[in-house]
Amino acid sequence: APAAGPAPAPGAAVSAAAWLAATHAVEADRAIAHQHAKLSRFLKLSGFGDQTKPYVRSRIAELASGRCLCEYVWDGGGSGWSDSLPTDADLLVHLFATYLDLVAPPSGGGAAAKPPAAAAGSSLFGSAFGAPPGGSLFGGSSLLGAAPRPAAGSSLF
Repeated sequence: APAAGPAPAPGAAVSAAAWLAATHAVEADRAIAHQHAKLSRFLKLSGFGDQTKPYVRSRIAELASGRCLCEYVWDGGGSGWSDSLPTDADLLVHLFATYLDLVAPPSGGGAAAKPPAAAAGSSLFGSAFGAPPGGSLFGGSSLLGAAPRPAAGSSLF
């Protein structure tokens, strides 16, 4: 893409239109903006306003800092938690669902929505989590089938 012109001097007043043109003229800047939009989805819980973002950010950091979610409180939260903030249970379900939304193929009809054809014997969790193609994260060759376990070392469990 052609450059939008010279960048303004640091600290200079810039209109929103000029800032957007300069920011989105460079591929690396577009990639950063795209990544920011993806990551900000983890901070937006439905049913809670934008004022909860600082708490959500700090609570994710608290939960991630310990081992095995040792700070987890299913019906509450961390320091500063109140009924107007999401519980840890709300937060973990939201984080998991948002992660699945980002990595799973879109649902619906049409060729663009169809996931790529899986190799015979592979599972939903086969290669996404490091298990070899044809092996399952949970030990079988299919997610729900009662197939024999793969060879030793090819399954997480």
